[in-house]
Amino acid sequence: MTELDMPRFFPPGSLAERVARFVRDQGVEAYLVGGCVRDALLGRPSHDLDFVILGRALAVARRVANHFGAAFYALDAERDTGRVIFRQGEGQGGKPFYVDFAAARGGTLAADLALRDFTINAIAVRLDGAQVVDPYGGRAGLSAGLLRAVSDRAFRDDPLRTMRAVRLAAELGFEIEPRTEALLRQAVPLLGDVSAER
Repeated sequence: MTELDMPRFFPPGSLAERVARFVRDQGVEAYLVGGCVRDALLGRPSHDLDFVILGRALAVARRVANHFGAAFYALDAERDTGRVIFRQGEGQGGKPFYVDFAAARGGTLAADLALRDFTINAIAVRLDGAQVVDPYGGRAGLSAGLLRAVSDRAFRDDPLRTMRAVRLAAELGFEIEPRTEALLRQAVPLLGDVSAER
């Protein structure tokens, strides 16, 4: 783990910074994860925040919504996952601002990160102390412009990740590393098994 300058993620006084401070002050172990971390490290704006909570994520999400007068939705009560939506105009560029809260899959941060799609999305930042957790070399992938699957199961676990890989590579101007490309090609036939709603 290394230390990171938090204003990179939360401009002082911004809604994101106020939400992060409130979450940190709830006395739960909370980590910023996923695309918002990736985008901050690339110097790109993010229109949402994703938190992994080692504890009861829906309870934290409800407290955030109540404190800020925002809307709360339980996305998946069984998996302890919820979303807080701030009104249009409160996010960057006048857009709604989304904050997702999820309990750590597998009960630990390590288990949660191991289940993520790409190494560049498997980076976490602990709210109290700004410690970066990067067990799969996601920051190196960002520096090299490489999209790499976290595990050999990444696409079998969720075939929609095949399309996400192509979209992310195009959006970021990254290359899909050879092993990941081979895994992606093997998983393409599985897309037919994905429900239409997804």
